Amino acid sequence: MALAGTLLVGSCLTAVGVSASRSDAVPTTPSYSATGVCVGGVSQFAYTFYGLPQGGTTVVTLSIFDGPDAEATGTPVSVGPGVTSVLWNVSSPLFHAGLHVIAVHIGSTGIPATNLAAVPMSPQSSSYAITLPQCGAVPSFFIAITPTPSGQGYWQATSDGQVLGFGDARTYGWMSGARLNRPIVGMASTSDGAGYWLVASDGGIFSFGDALFYGSTGGMALNNPVVGMASTSDGKGYYLVASDGGVFTFGDAAFQGSTGAMHLNQPVVGMSLDPSTGGYWLAASDGGIFSFGTPFLGSTGNLRLNRPIVGMETESGTGYRLVASDGGVFTFGTSQFLGSLGAAPPPTPIAGIAGTSDDSGYTMIGASGGVYPFGSAGYFGSIGSAAVVTN
Repeated sequence: MALAGTLLVGSCLTAVGVSASRSDAVPTTPSYSATGVCVGGVSQFAYTFYGLPQGGTTVVTLSIFDGPDAEATGTPVSVGPGVTSVLWNVSSPLFHAGLHVIAVHIGSTGIPATNLAAVPMSPQSSSYAITLPQCGAVPSFFIAITPTPSGQGYWQATSDGQVLGFGDARTYGWMSGARLNRPIVGMASTSDGAGYWLVASDGGIFSFGDALFYGSTGGMALNNPVVGMASTSDGKGYYLVASDGGVFTFGDAAFQGSTGAMHLNQPVVGMSLDPSTGGYWLAASDGGIFSFGTPFLGSTGNLRLNRPIVGMETESGTGYRLVASDGGVFTFGTSQFLGSLGAAPPPTPIAGIAGTSDDSGYTMIGASGGVYPFGSAGYFGSIGSAAVVTN
């Protein structure tokens, strides 16, 4: 369970998209999601495909058409059997914001597999339409990465409420394109992975899939903004934490204490739950740790850090990890150090960290969507990759 603090990065990333499925295109029933994105001021198209046919090798090709003259084709990718995700980012200087026609083909025969909206082009093929966003409108950045229960995928959330799924992570909806009073600052998933919550800095909660709404602070006047959230182990409640360490509980989340009445040297940026005790830790940007209902295992509060702490994670409850904005990792208790980016910081700051269910790996996410796995954590794609195939 992990929470990320808030980072303000000037990169542009906005999105519109839908998800759907077709059973008449291939022998199996595939599912897919497609998203138009702005990355670095360039309009791009990201397509994630799940559940390709079992057995053998399949060739998948993506084509995008923008009027009669401009066309871009994603590199054909050969994928093996099993649950597979294919992600393309395709950009072209000829593209403009507006209606684009997308065709995805499975197999060497070019049989159309899936598209976005039924716009038949001929009896032999179908095409679908997506509207690419106008780049440069509202700055947005990634704020969290949340793994699926199987460990075979993850969701990425952005400050404007976009949710992207990779691996076996299904997208159940997002707030991108909606008018938000405050930016999204955190995300948590349900215990079965069939839903998730997003939280805004005013404590407003947005529920998707089987995630139920248990309450929010959206209508309250807060002393300090909310910086993240965490869900209970059964998914029937959640915690919100503010930058002053104030903790707000909903559903079956049990209040164990907070730092809301204390004077802090640095603001709180994240929170993790201890599954063994039901307690929780709060982490400040200097690495100071505050424990409630669970043992204190150490901190970096007395160390001089190169960059501030932006998030923390724990899965075992007998240890936790802190991550700094340069990708430096600090471990306490039984949590192992499995690598970091501190010696070679990424091009944009790290925004959060998430651990594997067996505590044998962890994954960081950068503010521009880059994904950095360590230990047993798998890489299932990111919008920063041109063509990624995972099995």
